[in-house]
Amino acid sequence: MEDLDSRISRILDEKLSQYLPKLEATTTHSSSSTPKTKKPKQPKEDDTDWESMSSEELKQNKSRGGAEEKLRRSFLAITNHNDHKARDNHGQPDTSQMWVINNQALRQLSGCNGMLVKDWMERHQGAIDDHNNKYGLGTYHNKGRGDITEVIGW
Repeated sequence: MEDLDSRISRILDEKLSQYLPKLEATTTHSSSSTPKTKKPKQPKEDDTDWESMSSEELKQNKSRGGAEEKLRRSFLAITNHNDHKARDNHGQPDTSQMWVINNQALRQLSGCNGMLVKDWMERHQGAIDDHNNKYGLGTYHNKGRGDITEVIGW
C-alpha cells in the first residue's frame, strides 16, 4: 500500500511540474493582455439642500431628490391641515374637513407620478397609518371631495 502511495505521489509531482510552468505562463500572459475593465459608475451623491429650496423652485424640479422633498412636503401639509385647520366652529377636530393620506392625495399635491408615490408610501407606511388611524380616516374618505390642491398646498 505504501508503495502505491509513493508511486501516485511521484506521478502527481511529475505531472504538476510538467503543467505548472505552462499554467503560470498562461495566467501571466492573459492577465497582462486583458484590457482593464471600467468600474461601474457610482451614483452621484446629491448634495442639494432640498428642504431649504423654495416651493416654486421645487415644483419645477424633476429630479429624484426633488420628488422625495415634494412628497415629504405634501405629507406634512396634509398632516398639518388635519391636525390644526380641519376644525368645527368650536375648535374641535372635524373629520369631514380632513383628508386621508393616500396615493391619490399625495400625487395631486406633489405632482409626482403614482409609482414614485407608491414607493415613498411603502417606505413611510408607519407614519401614514399612524396619522390616518389617529382620526379614523379610511381608504375612501376623500371620495367625492374634489381636488385636494384647492384646500391644501405647500
